[in-house]
Amino acid sequence: MKKFFSAIFAAVFGAASLCAGDAEDVKAVIMKDHELQERHDFKTLPALYSRDYLQIDARGGSYDYVMLKLLCVAMDGKHPEEFLQYIEMLKNGGRLPSPETMAQISQMALDPEVVRVYKAALVQILAYGDKESAAWRKSVEFVRFEIKGDLATVIAEYDGCDPESGAPKHKTVTMVLRREDGVWRYFRVIDER
Repeated sequence: MKKFFSAIFAAVFGAASLCAGDAEDVKAVIMKDHELQERHDFKTLPALYSRDYLQIDARGGSYDYVMLKLLCVAMDGKHPEEFLQYIEMLKNGGRLPSPETMAQISQMALDPEVVRVYKAALVQILAYGDKESAAWRKSVEFVRFEIKGDLATVIAEYDGCDPESGAPKHKTVTMVLRREDGVWRYFRVIDER
């Protein structure tokens, strides 16, 4: 009988420590994501995301892994073409631009005025991102943390700011991470701002 209870305790505590390790791994990915954004290390960021990643914002807009990669490349201020491709995909529900539109984008990316606007937009994007990162670090609270098999659902709340007005705004974000070959990556993010 003692062996039976010992086996049960070992199974329960072993499973609990496995879940605790998974929870720490999931939290580490979330914190790494914010750390990379704070450092403006956008080249490393896509490694934290699944190739079938999808983010849905409060207005019903969405962007996927391809758009994330384009934006991460464009964030260095040297890739206006990738930025224009990202904007075009954002306007068209995530669809890749047609070959004709891609040719137009390539030409537009050579225009000094377009490059100036692109760089000015990056300054605004980075300023907003920095403000959001500081707000996250200061006020984040994980209100739900659940792991079922290879999916982890995390709901976080924080006091951020409105992207258009800059006014303070309480925000909720749902993050679903998926374990792929033993590595946790973002799979879905839903901004419920």
